[in-house]
Amino acid sequence: MDLRTALKQGLAQLRAARVPSHTLAAELLLLHVLGRDRTWIYAHPEEEIAQLDAERYFALIVRRSNGEPTQHLTGKQEFWGLEFEVTPDVLIPRPETEHVIEVALDRLAGVIEKLLVYPEAMKRNLEKQGGLVHSERVLLALVQKGLAREEAYKLVQRNAMKAWAGEGDFLGLLKRDPQVIQKIRESELEALFDLNHHLKHVDTIFQRVFGKA
Repeated sequence: MDLRTALKQGLAQLRAARVPSHTLAAELLLLHVLGRDRTWIYAHPEEEIAQLDAERYFALIVRRSNGEPTQHLTGKQEFWGLEFEVTPDVLIPRPETEHVIEVALDRLAGVIEKLLVYPEAMKRNLEKQGGLVHSERVLLALVQKGLAREEAYKLVQRNAMKAWAGEGDFLGLLKRDPQVIQKIRESELEALFDLNHHLKHVDTIFQRVFGKA
């Protein structure tokens, strides 16, 4: 069976099942099975499909006909020029929400242009929390050291609540906690409290969103 025939048959089955955007779905499933792009597919309509690939393709066509979203079958969805992994556990990005993002970014750009930033004041505000902004990194580090996530959460929360109550700074409390120090050395703890970790992708984010760093 060649590509043209397979695509026509797949399209016909989806149309008969009243699948929305059946042409696009048939194409995407074929591209997924063959690992090719749309240009190649239409440039080689007489290319023969391996029997195994044909079986995989029509099996996906049946599943799509039965109501499974195309994105769940391919495991991906393009959105805002990026390809996202999609599973039944996540919401599927919808094309119309791209317009919502365009409007939001346009308004955000206006806000950013007029925004006054005081880095030292921001740093002082963060420091008033006693280092709690780094609690997630500490929790993940404890888990990576072999501690169960629930137990790691209890250790982090115990010390975070003390810091919040003004009984000391978060890092100092962690260093004095024998259960924490048993898993993470003091030097490793200090490295987890580096603000640059949270800022290292700022330029990349601005480049992607606004086209400049």
